[in-house]
Amino acid sequence: MTWNQQWKALDGRLAGLLEAGHFVMRSLQVNRDDAFGVTTRLSQHASEMANELAAFRETYQASLPPRALAELRRFVDDAMPLLEKSKTGFSSLQVSLTLLASLRAALNYHLTDFDAVACRRSERAFRHLQQLIVADTDHGEKWKRAYNTHETHCERPGGAHLLLHGIWAFKVAGPGAGTDLVFGEPVTDASGVEQVADALVLTEWKRIQDPTKAASMAEQARKQASLYGTGILGGIELATYRYIVLVSKGRLVKPDDVERDGITYRHVNIAVAPSPPSKAP
Repeated sequence: MTWNQQWKALDGRLAGLLEAGHFVMRSLQVNRDDAFGVTTRLSQHASEMANELAAFRETYQASLPPRALAELRRFVDDAMPLLEKSKTGFSSLQVSLTLLASLRAALNYHLTDFDAVACRRSERAFRHLQQLIVADTDHGEKWKRAYNTHETHCERPGGAHLLLHGIWAFKVAGPGAGTDLVFGEPVTDASGVEQVADALVLTEWKRIQDPTKAASMAEQARKQASLYGTGILGGIELATYRYIVLVSKGRLVKPDDVERDGITYRHVNIAVAPSPPSKAP
């Protein structure tokens, strides 16, 4: 299970606990008599919830976004001792609900926008690569040579370029397995990737020598990318987008993006010798 999936489950339980707690707090404003010990029971549930959040931090600390991890560390170090002091009564419930609500808001802020940020950085990296090929003659010549040599000669400089933008690119090496583009080694070291990259992104690169075959080769790349069915690094991985990179001599008419099983296969064209836009077909 990835931290995204685990967090959705925890967030749902947190929402239910906070809703129940708010109802009880409003009821106690009318009648402070708690004959059935509801506040104590809810305080105990809050303490259990806090322990689950601490376990969540321990399990996914290698792959959680840094700011979310910092919030969890602060909660474990500062808030949990307060929750352990007292587990009975109105005041205890009030403190528990306040601390959990605050943590939930902070984590949702730092966690839920991850895919949008990773996708935007990936798009920027590919756009920068295309502009660099056009603007820098030496860089453009290197890409022409790479294109004329082999597909892997395009993958390697492409992967190195994406890392400049905080994107660690990998490709499918078999069902559920990923391979680094530059060194051709399995991507298995969560701590090594998350120390230098903001996101891990699956890419499939195809060298398009015949523009009429672009659509069929894109479909082949999508099928290959679909073999990857399980996450490597949990939260640092861009799970909802996979990139099909079509490297060509001139500009291509890109295939439309394809969505399958909740994953969008986004097509990117990198042209190594593009005509000016006014002359492009």
